[in-house]
Amino acid sequence: MNCDLLHRPSAAELYPNGFVNAVRIDMPGIADVLCGGLRPGHFEALAGTVNRLSNIVQPGIAIFGEKDFQQLVLIRRMVDELRMPINIVGAPVVRTPDGLAMSSRNQYLNER
Repeated sequence: MNCDLLHRPSAAELYPNGFVNAVRIDMPGIADVLCGGLRPGHFEALAGTVNRLSNIVQPGIAIFGEKDFQQLVLIRRMVDELRMPINIVGAPVVRTPDGLAMSSRNQYLNER
């Protein structure tokens, strides 16, 4: 995959008061159910980070994978409710030859 431009802000740029003190976006009904129920605060922090990056870059389109469907729904809702001028596109799941969805988390799996 080619890349013409990459913006990779530092943690200090994204979180000037530190990650622990960062503003989070409360997403009731999405962030606290399913996977979010097992990871308290995860989706609120994720929404805050996506909001920060979106404010910096101001994309017209942002692509999020359908593999993390709860995340995709959350981002779509945030963009809609905050009236952000971004078209959120869901990208299909990419699978390995054996049918497993590709993920960086697959490194934690063993044969069994």
